[in-house]
Amino acid sequence: MEEGFTISKTEFIAYLHCSFKFYILKELNNDAKSGATWITDLTDHRPDIQEGLKWHQWFNDFYNKYGEDIRNGVYPIINGKDEILKKKFIDLEIKRYNNSPQFWEPIGTEFMLNDNYLKGKIDRIDKVNEQGHCRIIEYKKNPGFFDKEELLFYTLLLSNTLPHPGLPGIIQVTQIGTYYYNIGEFNIDSISLNERQKFEQFLHNIRKEMLQPNLAKNQNCNFKRTNCLYHEICRRIRIEKTDILSDF
Repeated sequence: MEEGFTISKTEFIAYLHCSFKFYILKELNNDAKSGATWITDLTDHRPDIQEGLKWHQWFNDFYNKYGEDIRNGVYPIINGKDEILKKKFIDLEIKRYNNSPQFWEPIGTEFMLNDNYLKGKIDRIDKVNEQGHCRIIEYKKNPGFFDKEELLFYTLLLSNTLPHPGLPGIIQVTQIGTYYYNIGEFNIDSISLNERQKFEQFLHNIRKEMLQPNLAKNQNCNFKRTNCLYHEICRRIRIEKTDILSDF
């Protein structure tokens, strides 16, 4: 694989949705690295993205803010916006604490990782036993098309960087999960070595495709899909297939 060609989780998921979306995001990220004035991802300004960032901050602060109450058997006081949704998470966390208090608090939150060709930030990492096994957790508003692929991406990335000084004693990822905060639901699955290896080969093939000079050749899109997060970017810079292909 081309030396120095790294992909982030966001770029990987963008590619699964649409190769043009990947191309746009990769170019914006490259411009940001080179010191250009482009921001990394223009969709950060969307209201729903801003909402997601606020929720992630709340989850990240949760254990420092409410941990003492939960350990002391005191139900945290929650007022204001999203009170019902936040209480659903609290109820699940109290149940999890009562089941295994020694492994309740995460060993990592908003945990940034990178290896020679992958990079990303994991929302939460839990230790699950004394054997050094861990669980990767992602927070999402609702279920999406590629939630499992995202978790497998992080599984491979974390596995490639273990042992890690920021995660003492952790030797293996054995569980993955997603908390959908809009419905108050946790989905947790076991992850096998065989499944991780199959995904590694899949990702290897994806990276080979990304490096092809005719990446966008077979992409069918009229740039009018308003449900696409990158629709406005495509419209503003007036991308046409022929223009993209001529740039490669």
